[in-house]
Amino acid sequence: MFTKADIEQYFVNEKEGGKWKMTTGLLSLIAGVVLFFAGASSYYYGAALPPAIMGCVLFAVGYIAYSRSDARRKRNVYAYDMYPAELRDEELPRMKLLMKKLKSYRWLFILLALFGMALFFRFYIVCEGDTCRFSFFRKGMGLTLTIMSAFIIFIGYLTWKRADKYLKGLESFYKMTT
Repeated sequence: MFTKADIEQYFVNEKEGGKWKMTTGLLSLIAGVVLFFAGASSYYYGAALPPAIMGCVLFAVGYIAYSRSDARRKRNVYAYDMYPAELRDEELPRMKLLMKKLKSYRWLFILLALFGMALFFRFYIVCEGDTCRFSFFRKGMGLTLTIMSAFIIFIGYLTWKRADKYLKGLESFYKMTT
């Protein structure tokens, strides 16, 4: 049975998840800046790039979820009693679209993790003419790209689990009201 409490719980958890994403994004950005300025080699410069970029992305995604969750919670709790068709016509398609986006983001970050592993293990040798040398920039970038991608895949999995439970509740509510 899908209730108003389920709607409240989903959006409170979404807001809390947004807070955690903002926090981890900010910490990743700080780690990237520290790696860039503290390291004196190209390995640290390469290792600084993925946390800085993905930290900004995580912070932005977390901020959007955090700032929108209260308004969505109020709107959907109100629609539960007063306009159940609004849940069917607006919230259900929004959640289905979100699930598709989460699936595509998961594959994107899986590919980024594989690319990071390839950079770390294989593509760090640079040959120019007859001389070959190691590119520690690529090795550092590959390591942190793999770690950050795996971390974001884990966060995406937690978001997907929460959203899937809510979507199933919406679909059961839709079947009950029609």
